Amino acid sequence: MLRQAPKSASTSGKKSKKSSTSTTVAVPSGTAGPEKLAMDTATRQAALRASQLQPTDTSVAFSAKTTSTQDVVTLTVTSRAKARAAVVASNWAKAFASARRQAALEANVTEQQALVDKARSLQTTLKPINDQLNKIFPGGHVPPPAGSAPSGGGKTTPTTGNQTIPVGAQFLLAQRDQLVAEVRDATTKYGKLAAASVLPDSFARTEGQTPAVRITKVKSTTVPAAVGLFGGLVLGLLAAIAADMLDRTIREPRRAAAVFDAPVLSIIPADRDNGDFSVLTAPQSYAGQAYRSLAATSVATDRLPKAIMVSSPHGDAYGEVAANFAAALARLGLRVALVATSPEQAWFLESFTAPLDGAVTLPELLTQAHDGTLNGQLERSLPGTDLSPNLVVVPPGPDELIELPLDGLPTLLQALADAGIDVAVVAGPPLLEDPQATIIAWATRTVLWAVQSGEITEEEARAAATRLELAGVTPFGVVMVGRRRAEV
Repeated sequence: MLRQAPKSASTSGKKSKKSSTSTTVAVPSGTAGPEKLAMDTATRQAALRASQLQPTDTSVAFSAKTTSTQDVVTLTVTSRAKARAAVVASNWAKAFASARRQAALEANVTEQQALVDKARSLQTTLKPINDQLNKIFPGGHVPPPAGSAPSGGGKTTPTTGNQTIPVGAQFLLAQRDQLVAEVRDATTKYGKLAAASVLPDSFARTEGQTPAVRITKVKSTTVPAAVGLFGGLVLGLLAAIAADMLDRTIREPRRAAAVFDAPVLSIIPADRDNGDFSVLTAPQSYAGQAYRSLAATSVATDRLPKAIMVSSPHGDAYGEVAANFAAALARLGLRVALVATSPEQAWFLESFTAPLDGAVTLPELLTQAHDGTLNGQLERSLPGTDLSPNLVVVPPGPDELIELPLDGLPTLLQALADAGIDVAVVAGPPLLEDPQATIIAWATRTVLWAVQSGEITEEEARAAATRLELAGVTPFGVVMVGRRRAEV
């Protein structure tokens, strides 16, 4: 599956010092146009920039070829320097994988939106049919959707009780059943797409890279220069390997899944600023769609608990993930309470159009739960929003959680469940930074890890995972958040 660049077109009397190296990249079968995506100007320029070259550099040539099975593409880079060809080839493979991920996400988002539009259109068509059926059948005793039709080939006339169903009503029932089946099919396909969009291996991965080779022979007078060039290439490769070995931060979903011993449920692109309800304010953005896929996948697992803590070993990625995860669950029809644990999470309330005057805060609710004086109308005392009526927020207090009666948290979570809340999403705090985090995790019994790429080391992740295991807390999954553009 490796390919060497063709010979130079220069005349035989001239020397050619061009070198080439090939990288093979595996892509999912059925992927359309991997060569076109690899040769796209933006992809090639990204490889050049990562190699510390100008995007307009013409000393490097690119070529891409896909196998007949359409599952492996060979990326070949030709340059006058072996070291440069090797570095650019490696960075081109990374740029191509990133472009594949982005293209797959865009295609998934487009198809999901088409299914949503189809379901809404079908529901619009279904409503007048249901209205007519309710008028035909007194008391609203409309026969349920077909599921056990009579067999035997006879011309049995449908009936309800002792009443024969009119022919016109039979047509309406048939139309209703067909529309209901199509809505069910659209929602099922949406769920499958939501689950497929979070699988890291569904985009592309590097299979291997050939050593840089000289395309044409040169005279023996160039041997000293070749030896020096080879030595430089070896030193460069050793430096790259050493840098990779020293970098123990978690950057890949597969490594995150292995360290936390939990599945990666979603990859959130870094196209929004911190502190933003992407699901509410920009539902069609890539981040908003990724959070909706996270919520759909979480519900589809049938393991979503009544209370779940979103946390990180350290850092602040958990706040954004908790807020958008709660909003996405609410958009799916679940009644959700977003519990803020830090004064820094006061921004949760900024997107809410009608906060309640005198709304009780988390410290007040914990005190009431500890004293056994919780109000039975708990949900009415929490602020909500017109953007997502199923979502309410438990506001944070002015101080950190230290000295608060956290032994009242299990009682508070149970009170929220008794008030009709389907899921309570607790936003943090970071497990290795706050001594109270383990107690909160123990109260919820389930944790969703939020990991920003390049922020958490493997040692920190293992320490946090071990601490939760000793506390009897189950990891629900991992959410990978891309690095902010300002940090790249």
